[in-house]
Order: sequence, then C-alpha cells, then structure tokens
Amino acid sequence: MLSSQFQGFCRDLHSECVDFLVSAAGGLDGIGAAVASLASQRKLDSGNPNPGNLGHDFGRLGMPFWSQVKQYDKRAASWQKELETLNSWRNAIGHQDFKSVGANQVRLREVRRWRSACQGLARIFDKALAGHLTAIAKSSPW
Repeated sequence: MLSSQFQGFCRDLHSECVDFLVSAAGGLDGIGAAVASLASQRKLDSGNPNPGNLGHDFGRLGMPFWSQVKQYDKRAASWQKELETLNSWRNAIGHQDFKSVGANQVRLREVRRWRSACQGLARIFDKALAGHLTAIAKSSPW
C-alpha cells in the first residue's frame, strides 16, 4: 500500500510538472504539444516507483533527476536505497516470491523506515522539481 501511495504521489507530481511546462510554453500549440508528450508512456503509469523509473520519467523533463535530488538533501541517497528495498518487498508480496528478499515476513520497523524515506523523498522531489522548473520557465511552478 505504501508503494502504491508513493507511486500516486510521483505520478501526480510528474503531471503537475508537465502541466506547468505546457502552460509556460503557451498551451498546446506548437511547443506545448511536444511538452505534453512528456507524460505519454510514463514508466510510473505501469511500473513501480523505483529509482530507475523515477529517474527515467522525471529525467524526460530535462533534469539529471537523482543527482539533482541528492544536492537538495544528503539523506536522499539513503532514502533511495530504502525505496529500492520497499519496491523489492512490494514485488515479493505482490508475486508471492520471497526468494528475492531473503525472508518471508516484513517487520513494522522496516515499513516505518520506508514510510519515512518516502516522506523525505516527496519533500525533496517537490523542492528539486520546483527549482528545475523555475530555472526553465523563469517563474515558480508552485
């Protein structure tokens, strides 16, 4: 459930970024249509919110996503690792294949650590993307 909620947040944030860029580009005419295509075939629409999918989708907005995120908070690197572990467990539970995680149960303390990592990443994603979009459009997106 945590992975699902985080994925929804990331999709919504990506959509907000694309909407802002379309608006900043003058709507759907000309360049706006090209910008709007950034939301098509998002990995977050069909895949987990893992670091690779996040980097791919937000990278399409013209930013080196993870390196920029890590510049905003030194904890982002450890949160990224927690996100990888969360997604490994999400897949193990969803596919009932626990060999990949080396255990057959997850502890509450681990879920709390993942939740904390997702909360930290959400705050940093928001800041990093706001900074990136402001630099591109010369106005603040939110």
